[in-house]
Parts: sequence; structure tokens; C-alpha cells
Amino acid sequence: MRRDPRILVLDDSATDAELMERELRKSDIRFNAMRVGTRASYVSALEEFSPDIILSDNALPAFDALSAMDLARSACPGSDFIVVSGTMGEELAIATLKSGATDYVLKQRLERLGPVVRRTLMEREDRRAARQAEREALEANERFRRAFEAAPTGMALVRPDGRLLQVNAALCELLGRSERDLLASTMASITYPADRTVSATRRDRMLAGDTRAHRDEKRLLHADGHSVWVIESVSSLAGADSQPMYFIAQYQDITAAKEAEARLVHQALHDPLTGLPNRRLITDRLVHALANSSRRYSLVAVLFLDLDQFKVINDSLGHDAGDELIAAVAERLRGVLREGDTAGRFGGDEFVLVCEDQVAEDGAIGLADRVATVLTRPFVVRDREVTLTVSIGISLGAGAEVTAEDLLRDADAAMYRAKDGGRARYEVFDQAMRRRVTERLETEAALRRALERDEFRVYYQPQINVVTGELVGFEALLRWEHPERGVVLPGEFMPVAESTGLIVGIGAWVLEEACREAAAWSTTHPGVALAVNISARQLADPRLVDTVARVLARTSLDPRTLCLEITESALITGPEMGADTLDALRKSGVQVGIDDFGTGYASLSYLTDFRPDSLKVDKTFVARLESHSESRSIVGAVIRLAHDLGLTAIAEGVETVEQLAIIRNMGCDQVQGHLFAPAQPPEEALRLLSFAGRA
Repeated sequence: MRRDPRILVLDDSATDAELMERELRKSDIRFNAMRVGTRASYVSALEEFSPDIILSDNALPAFDALSAMDLARSACPGSDFIVVSGTMGEELAIATLKSGATDYVLKQRLERLGPVVRRTLMEREDRRAARQAEREALEANERFRRAFEAAPTGMALVRPDGRLLQVNAALCELLGRSERDLLASTMASITYPADRTVSATRRDRMLAGDTRAHRDEKRLLHADGHSVWVIESVSSLAGADSQPMYFIAQYQDITAAKEAEARLVHQALHDPLTGLPNRRLITDRLVHALANSSRRYSLVAVLFLDLDQFKVINDSLGHDAGDELIAAVAERLRGVLREGDTAGRFGGDEFVLVCEDQVAEDGAIGLADRVATVLTRPFVVRDREVTLTVSIGISLGAGAEVTAEDLLRDADAAMYRAKDGGRARYEVFDQAMRRRVTERLETEAALRRALERDEFRVYYQPQINVVTGELVGFEALLRWEHPERGVVLPGEFMPVAESTGLIVGIGAWVLEEACREAAAWSTTHPGVALAVNISARQLADPRLVDTVARVLARTSLDPRTLCLEITESALITGPEMGADTLDALRKSGVQVGIDDFGTGYASLSYLTDFRPDSLKVDKTFVARLESHSESRSIVGAVIRLAHDLGLTAIAEGVETVEQLAIIRNMGCDQVQGHLFAPAQPPEEALRLLSFAGRA
């Protein structure tokens, strides 16, 4: 009798694991089960239990489903891997399946688990039967095997599912791998990642019967990591039912020919003197950058550079010295660019820089300033010191509104205007963007005077206990009472304050003002919490801990009532320094919260590294709770994550009774938003406190 299948349940929640087993029993599946919840117990179970099927949560305390899948692929390559997750988005689900998972099931749809497992068991049985048929076929073709082994080119027999059934010595030598290693691999795993999709498509066409054979070029992975170019010839060998029983693949090494071809292509697309991309390649990369900008909602900047009076240098020192100087300029340009940006030579003494992901014009202007600075430093050519200046034209655009030719033409025209204006300067082509730069400079100048002129105000938005309805604290929010523009919200001036470093002084003022107000409240309303936002620039300031300590000492505020909120994106700007700073703040008694959680790209591991006291769900998700199931899933996941880690969950931007009801049902601890009150001036906040006390 065949044994019952072994099913390994990997989940750090015993309740969820029990629910999975219960669903399997409902489907009348006979099985032997083992539960594990940690990486160590999982690794041991893979070796000792040898599961047929693994049911894995996606997010575990120390690793995720993809890591668990990698361990299973190594320890139990024959096992099926099914992800059972509460937060599986479409992109993550696709990535999981592409990485080798058999299937995935949402915990919210756990009734699908039984049918999925039953189907998987049936597929396993089908695969077992197929393997038996393959063994019988191999025994009947011994003469073919001998010819296969003796072939001078690499050859492999491949199962329909992509696993290697047999390889010859020539293929082992070609890839620097042992026979055992290859037989434990799949065609996908030994194929260069960029070629896997095309290879899978060809295999699927052969499985569907659209074609019986194909011949094409592709790359395989050598054991030491480099790629090997081959001509791949694949034919399908059908069984009695006319379905492909396996494929026979032959590989001819063409790496040397491909490398020679690549050298020729490089020569055709790069300037021979500097090695930089030439006009043709620059234009091609600019086309791709503009296409990407449509998806990323960002700008592409083109900087057209011309070395001022280079002809004088060329004529006085000679063309060889001029070439040496051009090469030196190219090297300095390489050093000033970000990864992903492109520097190219258009010819003569003209260079072009293509920069993606620009947020605004000032980023391109900043780059122009850096370029001018590095090129102004003296060059030494033929034992003579040479000083250069550069004229730069800047153009910006995005998406379908401009073409590569438009941006190059505009940047070239702007460069000539820079030369006409006296050389050694930059000129921006877009007049509207120039006006925005002027406005930014005006904002910066006004910000520098705002503290001196007492134009800032701190407003306070109440935070409410969801269960009791009690007012438990306030978040301090900055407002700028501009003498001409009226009340200006932070979104209009904070980016300027952050980029110029003014945020450090402004933030210190906000902290002291809010703490002084909270300390005054505490005399009649003790225990009221105060949340103050800390920017990325402040978090990176080595004086932050001392600043907080001085403010607490001057205001006599109980540090236990102060929570410093840092946005999720700020955590990744300098994680090592940030962790040390937050640790020092916690030791002083101050609490730490993560604001706008779910909108950044911080790893979940940062939650254990930074050990916050609270997580605040971003208002963009709260605003869509009533209409978007995805937002409800995200908010629910953040709240559960906070509670699992022992943190307080706070939702901001609660505007409607319906949103509050959803948040309450999810178990959120605290809320804030216009449903209760907008940000209030200090006297109104005190009135709210007094009213809450009487209530």
C-alpha cells in the first residue's frame, strides 16, 4: 500500500496552522502532518520529515516564503510548495509562482486549500507515473544512451517539467558542473536569467504540439557564475500517446564568436577615444529613459556640455594633447554621475549626460553645478596645467510629450544660449521650469527668515482611543503663516526645508514649542501623549539625541509622554546611524513611532532593528477603505503586524463614520482625522482636553 502523503505546515501562528489542517480534513484528504514555526525547526523538518507538500505562510519572523522555497528546493527538491498568506498581492503572487511555487492560497479564502492540495497530490501521482515510464523508456534505449554519452557536444535529456533526466560528459565540461549537480537542476536553473522566459515559451509551444523542434541561441550558466553562449537544438520525443515524453537538447559552444560580436557592437556604439557611449547609443538610451519616465512619473534631464574655448587649447598644445584632455574630462564625468545615468561623447569637445528619475529642475541644475565644479579643477596634460570651464544646456521632459531628438535639440539650444551669456554657466531651456526654480529660491529665502519673524505655528490634531473614545494624545503639525500667501501647509515647503537642511532648525523649534505646550497641559491633564514628526535629515543629524534631551530638560516634559514619529522612507536613508539614534532616544524614555507605514520600501526586518513602539497606517490607505478591498487588506495586515510585534496601531486620516467602523472591526488601537477634529491651534486643543475631561 502507498503511504499517506507527508504535509509540512510552516506558520508561526498555531491557530492558522490548525485552520489549514482542518480544511484538509474537510476535503477527506488522508495525510501525515507536521507543524513548524521557525527557520531552525523548518530546516530540521525538511531533512527528517521529507515532506511531499509544504504549506508555508509568506511572512515569517526571520524569513519569507521565497527563502523557505529555496531551502526546500535544496533539501527536498521533489516537494511541492504552496504559499498560504494573508497579504499576497498580485505581483508577489506572480513572483512566487515564477520562483517555483506550486500554487498560492489566501488565508481569507482558506476553503480553496483542500482542492488545491488534492490537485497537487494528483499532479504528484501523475509525475510519479511519468517518471516510471521514463525509466522504462531509458532501459529500452541503451544504444541511444551510449551514443548520447559519447557525443562531442553537450547533450541532455529533459523532462517535460524542465528537470534534467540525463546529461553527457561534454555538457558537464561545458558548464563546469558534475553530473550529479546537473541532474539535481532544471533547465531554468542552468539558463541565464534573462533568457528563461523565452526558453519557457519555446518549451510550452513544444508541449502544446505547435512545433516538434527548435534551434536558437541562448545563454547557460557556468558553475562559476559566468554565462556560456550556445546554439541550442531541441527535439521532442513522444510517447505512445503522441505527447512529448521528454526532450533531447544539444548545445554547441559559441561563446568565443559571441564575445567577438560583442566587441564589434561595442565599437559601433562607443567613442573609441573615451570609451563613452556615442551619439547613436546616447539617443537609444534617451528613448528608453523617456519610455520609463511615463511609468515612473518622473522627468528625464539632458545636459549638453561644450568645453569653453577648447579649440585654443587644441591649437596651442596639439591634437594629441587635446585627445588626452578629452579622455580626462570623460573620466571625471563618469565619477560625477549616479548609477543608471549615462555620459556620452557627441563628438569633438561636446558631451551629453542623460539622467533619469529627476523630480524637478533643481536636480538637473545641481548636477550641472557638480559637473562645472569637477571640470574647473586643473588638469595636467603633457606636464602642463590646463584649466577648463564648461557651458551647459539643460532640457527636461517625460513620456510622450517629447522625443529624444526634442530633448537633445533643446539642450543644445540652451547650451548655445549659455555660451552667448558669457560661457562657464548653465541655461535651462524650459521657461516654466525656470519660473519654478525662482519660486523655490524665494521659498528658501522666506523660510530662512520665517523663524526670525515668528511665522511658524504648531497645531495639534487629537488622537482617540478606538475602544473607549478617550482623547489620549495629540500629533503636533507645523503651519507657516506666510505674510503674503497666508497659511502654508507643510507639503508646500517641507521638501525645500529638507533639501536645504533648514529642517534641522525648524524641527528643533517645533519640538520645543510642542513639548512646552504639552508640559503646560500636563499640569491639569497628566498623561496626555504628544507625537512629533522627525524628518530623515533630522534623524541623520548626530545632534538629535542631545537636542531632544535639552528640550525635555527645558520644558520639564515627562519623556514617556513624547513619541517621535519617523516616516518609513526615512528609515532607509541611513539605517545604521538611525538605529543607534533611536536606541539612544528610547533609553532616555522617549517612544518611537513609524509614520506613513506601507508607503515606503523599508524591509520588514527594520521593525526588529529599530524596535518602534507604534505603527501609523498612512491616510492614503484609510481614505480608500470603503471602496478598495486592497486597501482594507493592507490596513488589516499592518494592524495585525503591529499587534503581533506588541506595537500600538494608529490610523490617520479617518474622515467618515464608515471608515471608523472598519478600523474598529480590524482592532486598531488609536485613530485621528477630521471625523474627530482637524489640527487645532493650542488654545482649541486645550479646550478639547478640558471638554474630554468633563465628558
